[in-house]
Amino acid sequence: MNTPKRSLLYVIRKKSRTLLLFVILLIVSTLTLSGLSIMDATKDTSAELRESTGTSFTMEQNMETATRIGEGNSYLLQQEYITDEMVSKISKIDGISGNDASYGGQKVARAELQDIKGHKLDLIVYTDMWEDDISAIVGPFGCSNTENQSFFKNKQFILTEGRHITSDDENKVIISNAVAEQNGLKVGDKIVVAVTNFISEGQGTKKVEVEIIGLYDIFMDQSDKATLTTFELYEDYTFLDTMSYKELFSMYKEITEGYNTVTFFVTDPAQLSSIMSEVSKTSSINWNNFNLIANDEVYQASSSSMSNVEKLITTMIVVVVVISAAIITLILSMWLKSRVRETGVLMAVGISKYKILLQHVLEVAVIAVFAFGLSYFASGMIAGNLGNILDSSISASNVIITVSDFILVCAVGTLILLLAIGISSIPVMRMKPREILSKMS
Repeated sequence: MNTPKRSLLYVIRKKSRTLLLFVILLIVSTLTLSGLSIMDATKDTSAELRESTGTSFTMEQNMETATRIGEGNSYLLQQEYITDEMVSKISKIDGISGNDASYGGQKVARAELQDIKGHKLDLIVYTDMWEDDISAIVGPFGCSNTENQSFFKNKQFILTEGRHITSDDENKVIISNAVAEQNGLKVGDKIVVAVTNFISEGQGTKKVEVEIIGLYDIFMDQSDKATLTTFELYEDYTFLDTMSYKELFSMYKEITEGYNTVTFFVTDPAQLSSIMSEVSKTSSINWNNFNLIANDEVYQASSSSMSNVEKLITTMIVVVVVISAAIITLILSMWLKSRVRETGVLMAVGISKYKILLQHVLEVAVIAVFAFGLSYFASGMIAGNLGNILDSSISASNVIITVSDFILVCAVGTLILLLAIGISSIPVMRMKPREILSKMS
């Protein structure tokens, strides 16, 4: 009887042993393959996270090196402004995907929204504690590219109709759906943004007629709405192109000369430090007058969670493989010790030790083939749910069993089995035929 046939007959005859080894190999290979697939999904999720966190750094005026004008309590701090030329140079550095060179907001300048006939628009109001003239005022933003404006970049505001403002636009505006619905407005309509005497402190009335090119919805909560004015409420936020903004607020030096702060967005958050280092080497900029500040809190918190999941899965795989290798070696050692009589008989009829060892390898191989094959399908059924349990940000649909991972598991599993068989066979293989026969008697 040849070696392969003896191996197959032994596997069929020893059903309990075959089943035990099959179950162990199936569980181990399934868990290992699932773990590798979850790690792949974690890396994919991490890559998506890098693109979606809106990681950025801010360039702002360094007021510690500003020039002090005046004496006592009546003094001003004068500092160099960030110019469009600076923004352009920094934006060309590799790894920077865009910038938010914006003016305004409720802390800088305020204006009134009117229809083309000069009547005030009805803004969103949650309180009656403010006078009518105050409740009709907004704090507009002047943006060179609203797609990179922080509210839109971080998906706190999402454009639902129309398009974003670009650097080439003039006399354009984006308002919220809430204000548009309140006043019966739509994309393509025109409104007036006015800076009145009341707001501009006697500097004269300025008006700009602008076209509505986009409407946005709000996807973030704002607390204390009942105490906020219209220029503080998200629903009343108004985004203008920079040309219109400069025309309206030309009385403000910081608007005519440059920006106080500019935010630059990066393609890969993991490269933020190196990109900031490269930016700081821009020789044409006097960095004594400016600071660079990293804005990567969301990415750091999320990447830390992902890193913990990867460490957990890696630890799980290592523990499973080491423990299973020890258990399989122990089981095979016990089985081979119980087969001393069989080994002696085979050697007595002239079968070499190497053929006997080959028989043991083939016996395990037959079982392993079926166990590894079934683990591919078993992993496909449990890996997704297991990944979602370990980290809710991992979608079950993203956990895919790849052929490369399956081949890796089979290769490593085969190596472990060969080592286990070799180690467990040492005691018997080292014995002389006479020793084996004496033990049989």
